[in-house]
Amino acid sequence: MKVKKKLGLILIVVLIIGCGSDDSSPTPRLWIQVPEFPEGVAADYALTDINIDIYRSKDDYVNEVNPLYTGKLNASGELEVTNGIEKEVFYYIDLYTDDNVVSNWAAAGANFNDPLELVKYKSNEFSGLPITIYLTTNTKVFLGEWDFVSYNATHFGHEPHDRTERTKLIIRKDFTAETFEMYNNTLFNVKSIISSFSSTISVQDGVQCFLRFKEMLPSEIGYPYHEVGPSTVSLNPDGMIMTIQPNTNGKLMEFYDYVDEYVFYQK
Repeated sequence: MKVKKKLGLILIVVLIIGCGSDDSSPTPRLWIQVPEFPEGVAADYALTDINIDIYRSKDDYVNEVNPLYTGKLNASGELEVTNGIEKEVFYYIDLYTDDNVVSNWAAAGANFNDPLELVKYKSNEFSGLPITIYLTTNTKVFLGEWDFVSYNATHFGHEPHDRTERTKLIIRKDFTAETFEMYNNTLFNVKSIISSFSSTISVQDGVQCFLRFKEMLPSEIGYPYHEVGPSTVSLNPDGMIMTIQPNTNGKLMEFYDYVDEYVFYQK
């Protein structure tokens, strides 16, 4: 009788240990796939040319710091990452070629409160299919810091007038753009947000980016506006355009900005 009791206890312990070690849930992962390159550039790149950076937070993604993973896609355009991935957590994924001509960074449009929703993905360990991510061309070429070159004084309709002393233009991954300008010992920051891009195959063809005015700091008081008449000025709150100049390999940009100025910036 005692032997039977002992055997019963051993069996219970074995069952408990077995149940505790039987974790049938899949390992958290990010499994992604890029099906193809956009039409017009497929002959210029291989899927293994695509870099991938994965970030835990929006701030890390925008500032390109503390990546959870960096690497490249395989020949099939796939990647599966498990190290550091948590279940039911969103991650920001950055895909791009070395020249930034091809990427997954693109404007979501003025109707989106957060354009970066387009690059945010949740771990898909329970899915039998990879996350499909599509690429676009000539959007990420706008990102970064651009140095002021000159005003386009030859543009039709512009008469000589006081202008700010500009230094740089910064375009960030959170779809904001900001110019830094000095006038009468006051530093002005003109802030805008990207609303859309034009569609082109090659950056050498010229690429356009459209913006909406957001705010001017410290205020618009004291900023020199271009006069279009004796008592009027021309403002473009929804009509700003940045154009990568053709045949400059993405190194020269003309900015038709909020205050009706045509300005050249370069990298």
